[in-house]
Amino acid sequence: MTHLQLTLIPILALSAAAGCVADDAPTARASDELTAQDLHLALERSLLAAELARSADAAGAGFVAAVVARLAPDAAYLASAHPILQGRPVIAALLDSDDPGHSRRATFDPRRVTVSADGLIGHTFGWNVFTVTAADGTTTTSFGKYSTMWERRAGGWRMRVHVQNATGFTPSPAPEGFALLDIESPVIRFDDPRRTAVQIADADRAFAAASVASGTGTAFPAFADEDAVEIAGPIIYGLDAVIANHAEDPLPSEELVDWAPADAGASLTGDLGWTIGNATFTDVTGVAYTKYLTVWERDRDGSWKWIADMGNGRPAPTP
Repeated sequence: MTHLQLTLIPILALSAAAGCVADDAPTARASDELTAQDLHLALERSLLAAELARSADAAGAGFVAAVVARLAPDAAYLASAHPILQGRPVIAALLDSDDPGHSRRATFDPRRVTVSADGLIGHTFGWNVFTVTAADGTTTTSFGKYSTMWERRAGGWRMRVHVQNATGFTPSPAPEGFALLDIESPVIRFDDPRRTAVQIADADRAFAAASVASGTGTAFPAFADEDAVEIAGPIIYGLDAVIANHAEDPLPSEELVDWAPADAGASLTGDLGWTIGNATFTDVTGVAYTKYLTVWERDRDGSWKWIADMGNGRPAPTP
């Protein structure tokens, strides 16, 4: 069986079971909805298995080996204090320079796994525990957070975009009710993924325009999904927490936050996608430069809402 045929199986089975290729499609019977949900959860379990395998390899062979082995050829990597890195060789060179002896061991401990209805792209985020053992046998432990956009290709799941940050916060569980597997039924609208990616990039630009016009305190909640997660500091779960986190954000006249997407991707089923780009923070003290990965999900009304957002610093652009 070809890779394309394997790809079409979840697409056709899910659309037939759920009958939800459009918002006005007939409501499926309860038994059919269960079948669609079971299939979707099976796809998410396949990505969870890949995530756990990445963690096992990072704990055994080391962080660098586990990450480089899973990079897509056209991967993007967002490491703090660097520009967006593109391509496996460039990313591998940076990781090798940061850890020449590949002595750093790590874990990847996910807090949510989300997969598109076609099973072709997915997202995971969570915590890391890093350990380095010195020559005298002493061990140093530190923590990190990550957000990964995956693509399923021949040979399995590959990392398409990865954000990696160190953190002073200790890993903590997700709040009660925030399940590891995303059980929400996808809103499916088949289209060329390139056209869908343009729609998502347009949503990202509208998000940025709202930030410039009204401030992040208004823009972030307005474009957030009910299950939106900000992966900054302590991980912030859910729309209510996002609203609270931005309740005291400065007005644009005091701090202007603007950004623009540099790349975007989407599923064939038009339910999940991502953007990466560069951002600037401007206030009375000057300008700070950052970059970001934002993960997007289609809402029931057809609009795009962000479900995960994470970023880190970058150098000032070259004049």
